[in-house]
Amino acid sequence: EMCIRDRFSMFVARHHCRMCGKCVCEECSKSMRRYSKNDNKFYRTCDFCDNKIGNRQAEEAFKGILRAKDEIINQCKEKIKDITGKIVKRKERHENMKKKYAEAEAQFKKTEEEQKEKKISLEGRVKQLKDAKKQVEQTRDLNKS
Repeated sequence: EMCIRDRFSMFVARHHCRMCGKCVCEECSKSMRRYSKNDNKFYRTCDFCDNKIGNRQAEEAFKGILRAKDEIINQCKEKIKDITGKIVKRKERHENMKKKYAEAEAQFKKTEEEQKEKKISLEGRVKQLKDAKKQVEQTRDLNKS
């Protein structure tokens, strides 16, 4: 890119851009930049190079923002993965507890049925013994008479 002035004089100073080395007037080189973070001195820069530097800095800042965003996304993914794992484990524990409860309930019902059967069996046996006792008493009574 060229300077808008093609002639320089004592009243129109000639400047050199420290980036590209082109001759520029003050109109085309209003910017002064440091070329490194450690540099305390400012150097004349033509508007074209200034824009290029500004664009590069903006691009670097944008890349930094994108890296930070990616890092946050990765952290969120890890948290989601962790929480999902915990949810799966809790569901598994819940299913195991339901299974154990169902098994315990079935065992209880089985034991309850067995107890009922024993009770019926014992009641029948008691009746048999009472009947036998009655027969013995009747037989005794007949033998006495």
